[in-house]
Amino acid sequence: AVVSTQSGHYAGGTFSHIIGAGKQGSGKGELNNPTDTCVDSQGFLYVVDSGNNRLCVFTTQGKFVRTIGREGKGEGEFMNPRKVCNTKDNYFIVTDSDNNRVQIFDPRGNFLRVVGGSDNAPEGQLRQPVGVTCDSHGLIYVTQMKPAAIKVYGFDGGYIGQFGKQEKSTDCDSR
Repeated sequence: AVVSTQSGHYAGGTFSHIIGAGKQGSGKGELNNPTDTCVDSQGFLYVVDSGNNRLCVFTTQGKFVRTIGREGKGEGEFMNPRKVCNTKDNYFIVTDSDNNRVQIFDPRGNFLRVVGGSDNAPEGQLRQPVGVTCDSHGLIYVTQMKPAAIKVYGFDGGYIGQFGKQEKSTDCDSR
């Protein structure tokens, strides 16, 4: 799978390159259902490789650097990762949808902490997070689908609050 094929013009000339091995798979540099990307201030591209339950790291020129994580439920492991964002200090934050949490990693890819996991009070627990972003103050905003909400956490993982609270379901099939 190709994450990005870019071609165009810039002041220095023409460029064209492919990120990833150019084919679907689970080997080094190969991708299976890439779902999101972000670039840190050092010029590394982080690709959520959802089908392989990992992150792949590349240079922005397309050279494979390393993988982070694997399938599982432990620290630094993923079950259906979906989105990634990075902080101004190059920490990166990944939604781990089927594990109902978000994970934070340091710039070297070492696991730091879980956000929104089962150790939070019930209102701070996540259910299938599908989006994540952070702001310059270190706040982490996580989107979950059911119940629909945007939950806010500190960089330390502490739950702050939410907005977009879902009302009771009016499901027609429950008659």
